[in-house]
Amino acid sequence: MRAVEKMLATKRLLSHLSRDFIPVAMFQSFSVEDMVLADLIYSDLVHQEYSNINMFTIDTGRLPDESHHLMEEIRERYGDILKVFYPNTSELEKFDAQFGVRGDYQNRSNVVRLLKPLERALQHHNAWITGSDALNFTIGSDSWISWDEKHQIPRFNPLSRWSKEEIQSYSKHHGLPVHGYLVDAHQRPQPIESGLWWWQPQLASWEINQNIA
Repeated sequence: MRAVEKMLATKRLLSHLSRDFIPVAMFQSFSVEDMVLADLIYSDLVHQEYSNINMFTIDTGRLPDESHHLMEEIRERYGDILKVFYPNTSELEKFDAQFGVRGDYQNRSNVVRLLKPLERALQHHNAWITGSDALNFTIGSDSWISWDEKHQIPRFNPLSRWSKEEIQSYSKHHGLPVHGYLVDAHQRPQPIESGLWWWQPQLASWEINQNIA
């Protein structure tokens, strides 16, 4: 399938989701894949058609400055369409008092800082989409549809059939803002090929998530 055919197929899928799964949530991780997907959805020519797709991200309180710059660039480019979810302050205080700093603190902290805000973000949505393998522990990034057992809604990856070269080419052609680097859980720069974004390393398992009220 040629690149232009893949783009048209992706737009048809997005139209289907916008029409039949009202409303749909789109997670924005600031990866090049998610920036391409956001452009397909929110560019001026198609924004109205996909108006039932709500883009969100999660600010764990530990994002690098570049992520905050990208939030502003998204707003400048597409309007005020990005909703940011934050950890619950009282939950963080309760968590620190209960667990303190110990060996598995990072994993358990990610539950409060990342997974619980995700639960709030997906409430009242009938599907969620992402252009990358975001927050996904079992399904590979080549799967265009899977069932999210935790949240009981389908998850779609409209870019699953795009090659990395096609994604990079689209991003470059349209001048999309993207991260200049990847970071690990401790803000250390990582090589692009490592595939580690801010939301991915050392994530808590669903078992830990289920054990924390």
